[in-house]
Amino acid sequence: MARRRQQPAPTTVERRVFFYRVNLGQDNAGRPIRFDAAGALQHIDGLPYTPAGRYVAGPDNTSLCAWIDNGRQQPCMRLGTIRRGGFPQVERSGVLSDLTLTADAGLAEVTHLAFFPQNILGAVFNFYGPRPTRLGPYLAARVPGIPPDIAIEPLLRQDVLAELNRLGGLRLFDLKVRRSYADTIAHADASLGAAFQAAAEAGEADLVQVVLRTNRQRASRLRQNLRTVARNLLGRADLREEAERFVVAGVDTHTERVVEVDLLSDKLVSVKRIVSQGGRSKALDADSAYEAIATAHQELRDELHRAAGVGR
Repeated sequence: MARRRQQPAPTTVERRVFFYRVNLGQDNAGRPIRFDAAGALQHIDGLPYTPAGRYVAGPDNTSLCAWIDNGRQQPCMRLGTIRRGGFPQVERSGVLSDLTLTADAGLAEVTHLAFFPQNILGAVFNFYGPRPTRLGPYLAARVPGIPPDIAIEPLLRQDVLAELNRLGGLRLFDLKVRRSYADTIAHADASLGAAFQAAAEAGEADLVQVVLRTNRQRASRLRQNLRTVARNLLGRADLREEAERFVVAGVDTHTERVVEVDLLSDKLVSVKRIVSQGGRSKALDADSAYEAIATAHQELRDELHRAAGVGR
């Protein structure tokens, strides 16, 4: 009897799953206003694919769009950035040519999102896709009753800042971010921002890294300044979305030993293997992406509720 040919294993990729809180403010009793995710997604699902419907115009000839994936245990959607201009070229046998698309077509990068009770939102990180924080303005623009000040806030460890504050001064400052984040760093510290901007201008890489080491005692002022910069950046809601690495080291004032702290080592971030669609596409399989979010939520449920203030 002939052996049945074994199907090749599906291609999987490693992705991080982040969690957020949908903040609509508080009611008259001081309780968080509940976000009706199912109702909001049902409304979006009834909108046409038009500029007045699902498309929300963005900068540089881009737009945001949403796709609702029904039939799952929790409300799920894909939020996508569609680029309709500024395309790269196509190469074939050494010949370069323009990428030709019809006027109503564009290139899409999506982020998979899943909603849970207590206003908790899970997202599979896509470096090139829209950040989950952009969901707030999108909902306010397209769903009736959503206030314009809706905020999508990351759920973070509560002890990272305490670890940083125990360091008397920083001897190591190692930060790797998206090149577009250099301007934000400049707001925290002009000279550090200039270093990132110079590194970004020197190459065309998507990520830019600056490593500062201070070994001399006379560098105490710089060490304190770096700790202040680290504190300011750690308080930003978009840091974990824009930074690939953020490690600092300094003398722990309690133990008087030099310790290293990974400021992005957030227990509320889970790393999962997700099935890709295969072929030449880098898109993720939607079922696998949502399953990864649900599994991460189950594993971190108690910690997520504490970070979101549930039960306080």
